[in-house]
Amino acid sequence: MSSLYNTLLFVHIVSAILLFVVEGITAFALRELRAAPHQEAARQALARVQAMALLGKLTPLVVLLSALGLCALAWGFKTPWVLLSLVGFVGIAVLVQVVDHPRLLRLKHLLGDDLPFQQLRPVLTDPVLRRAVRVRLSLLLWLVFLMTVKPALLLGLGTLLLFGVGTLLLPITTEPAPASLPT
Repeated sequence: MSSLYNTLLFVHIVSAILLFVVEGITAFALRELRAAPHQEAARQALARVQAMALLGKLTPLVVLLSALGLCALAWGFKTPWVLLSLVGFVGIAVLVQVVDHPRLLRLKHLLGDDLPFQQLRPVLTDPVLRRAVRVRLSLLLWLVFLMTVKPALLLGLGTLLLFGVGTLLLPITTEPAPASLPT
């Protein structure tokens, strides 16, 4: 059992690291998409987002399967941090399916149509996609906290609240200042 557990743990950690890499590359590609100066640049940035899509589908599956194996071998499914981790992981998956995929699919279709670029600008700068990336990254960091600290239920929920507040405050500190202030 020990060597199976260690192997699953290794797979779990490597796939979790890869998941962070995929999320980071996707976040930068989405930022590039928002800043695209013309349609061809937007197509190239969207292609980079889509290039991460396969890894973005396979990596979470490997993380989840290895996590389920680790739980079955050692932790069980009644441990609070395990249950919170599963809920957080499902939350990330739902966010991707409900928020990201439909918007990116719509953008792909709009970029395929020969619309004037200025008509695409509101779709390219969709603030919901930016917030979704921040929420996913925050949830991933929360999952790392759960995996390392292994808190009781109330502490785990409390830290989720703190990560949530931090995610809400992040736009205040990272949004660019207006070019000119109204007088």
